[in-house]
Amino acid sequence: MKKIKEGQLLPDDRQTILQDVIITLCRDSLFRLLMIESKSRVAIYCRLSEEDRNKQSETDDSNSIQNQKSMLLQYSLEHGWEVYNIYSDDDYTGSDRRRPEFNRLLEDAKNRKFDIVLCKTQSRFTRELELVEKYIHGLFPIWGIR
Repeated sequence: MKKIKEGQLLPDDRQTILQDVIITLCRDSLFRLLMIESKSRVAIYCRLSEEDRNKQSETDDSNSIQNQKSMLLQYSLEHGWEVYNIYSDDDYTGSDRRRPEFNRLLEDAKNRKFDIVLCKTQSRFTRELELVEKYIHGLFPIWGIR
């Protein structure tokens, strides 16, 4: 029986390693190709609370629903994403869990109807840290949503 030095590979081991490398490279290349071929579907969420509406002036209209939509649509276009839907809650505070479009977005997310949730800021999505943790850091990654 031939004694093997530490770190020395047998021909069969080299073959196995080479096969593993080739399989990994092919799998990674196929994944990248699929990501390029398939467009990401984005869900846009906009929210304007009553407090924000009262604060607006002619020079400070960046929080309006229309401006949020326009900015997020442009961002989606620049990234080549397909817009699945625009969810928009008007006159709701960020801590209100009964926002109709917010809840519809969460239901569609659970059903994996899109890949990305896009908001102007995290506070447009929610002002509750509990919901940030539950969805943004918890369920969205499990559901494959970023």
